[in-house]
Amino acid sequence: PALAGSLILAAKVYDIATDPLMGWVSDRTASRWGRRRPWLLAGALVSGLAFVLLFNPPATAGSGLAVSAVAALLLYATGYTLFGIPYLAMPAEMTGDYHDRSRLMSARTVCLTLGILAGGALAPVLAGAFGSGLVGYARMSWVMGALILASMLGCFAGTRGARATSPAPATR
Repeated sequence: PALAGSLILAAKVYDIATDPLMGWVSDRTASRWGRRRPWLLAGALVSGLAFVLLFNPPATAGSGLAVSAVAALLLYATGYTLFGIPYLAMPAEMTGDYHDRSRLMSARTVCLTLGILAGGALAPVLAGAFGSGLVGYARMSWVMGALILASMLGCFAGTRGARATSPAPATR
């Protein structure tokens, strides 16, 4: 438990450093998809893959397991940062109307909460249905990784025509 807690703490400290950096990067991105949406796509791909890697380590014991676990946790934190930070910034840019923005934020919060609850309930059911143990969790990760990827890709696709603002000017 101490090692697992330390690995999760390392991923959270990493997240503290990368979140502001991602905000800076997405503020300055210029692409044909807007400044935020390319990062939604990248975050979706990395998050889905990292979730699968977390439950399919190349080593199943000892220091190899710890190294692969922290690598997967850091990769997942990276994917979630790539997606999450631009995702949080988008509603403010999508509309200038306070009430529209409140509706967007409320719908997003409801969907996110329902997704977390559904995923938290579904993962152990899937792991058990797939035989529990290492094999059950490995198979569960493929289903959950696909759901993570699909839901994030849905956000990417669903914001195709959304209003966006121009990149922030470069400062010295």
